[in-house]
Amino acid sequence: KVKSVKMRTPLNSSSLDLEARGELMFGKDKVEFQSFTVAGRVSELAVSGYVTELSAEPSVQARLTAQAAVSQWLPRFSSGQAVADFALEGPVKNVQVYGTLNLVEAVLFNAPMSLQSAVTYSTATLRIDSLDGKWNGAPVTAKAQFGPEKIFAKLDCKDLPLKTFLKIGQSPASGRISANLTASGTRKSPKLSGSLHITDFELAGRKMSFSSRGLSAGPDSVSLLLASKDKAYTIALQMTGGKSDWFLRNFSLNLSDGTALKVSGKARKETGEISGTVAAESVPAGLVGEFVKVVGRFKALLSFNGKLLGTLTAPVMEGALTAREVFLSEKDQESGVAVPVGDFSAQMSWGKSLFKLDKASVGGQYAGDFKYWSKPVSKLWASVTAQDANHKIFFAFMNTAPDVSGTLNGKIEIAHKKDPDLSQKEPAWEGSGELKLTQGTWS
Repeated sequence: KVKSVKMRTPLNSSSLDLEARGELMFGKDKVEFQSFTVAGRVSELAVSGYVTELSAEPSVQARLTAQAAVSQWLPRFSSGQAVADFALEGPVKNVQVYGTLNLVEAVLFNAPMSLQSAVTYSTATLRIDSLDGKWNGAPVTAKAQFGPEKIFAKLDCKDLPLKTFLKIGQSPASGRISANLTASGTRKSPKLSGSLHITDFELAGRKMSFSSRGLSAGPDSVSLLLASKDKAYTIALQMTGGKSDWFLRNFSLNLSDGTALKVSGKARKETGEISGTVAAESVPAGLVGEFVKVVGRFKALLSFNGKLLGTLTAPVMEGALTAREVFLSEKDQESGVAVPVGDFSAQMSWGKSLFKLDKASVGGQYAGDFKYWSKPVSKLWASVTAQDANHKIFFAFMNTAPDVSGTLNGKIEIAHKKDPDLSQKEPAWEGSGELKLTQGTWS
């Protein structure tokens, strides 16, 4: 009898404490397990059965049940239990395993998931005979077979909300995605093909629906084309892999109103370091405003030409940003007419947590530099020179709208922190300089 044996085993560079309990019976040519249990802090494995013919060709007849916290093995899951119930039969050299493996009350990307599957293992081949479940309310089904060399898998998912795993800036993406995917080939050279359908996806105030006209992926290539029925909207992706680099041959987005984005470049496989070029035309300021809120306070079509650098996890775009005929998003309260700003130009740098404009010129009225940080805290900084300038443009950058009118002149450096630590008397606004409001009123 094993009443209590504690042990420690390494797992993912940490330690896993285990405790074993149960009964083992040893015979001349047989070992029998009676409710033998190995338990950890958030997992448990129980085995009952026997192994015979120890002196010749060992054979097993057993039942194995287990449950474990999914997050212990798959950190992307924030909660949930994996529950298994398997029977083991036949020679140890070629044991047959069959049973069920289920996912219960799991949460992946903050969305509930439940799965039920029937699994078989025989002659070095693992088969998922059936898999059914739901992820964030969307039905998911799958079948698969993984042999010593060849593989095959089929996955179907219908109407999964895009917000489950995709954000546009700080906002969850709208729309739903359906997928029919097939994996085939060999373990060394797997291939992926299938179709994607995206419905009611909203981008910069436009609702769009896409279907894939081509989807294929292999060890060294990825190709995807998404297009609307009338081809008014298209998204294309083509990548190839070399010995040490991934090459982005083309990523392009084209909308019917002239909005266009094209990216090309390469990424080092070992380090993730990237380099490439980015070109964009007629991009609505509202789209950029999903990522950098201050830009969304203006109405304009932006153009960009520059380079892509940084890493895959922290990319940076640098280059020239321009716009013609810019207006404020909010109309003038008295006249009800959009407030003209004029033309805009700047040198832009946009990274994971920093958006920066250097040598910015706004309507020939303002010049200066601007920075916006989204992490670790949200804050902005600006150094501005105003010459006979419309005051409403300045206050739009500062995200405020005092009831004043007039003409601004002068120079000021100013900073704003969204959530200051008031207990430490940290100010929300600080800065220095001199601005003169002439021919103005305050009501």
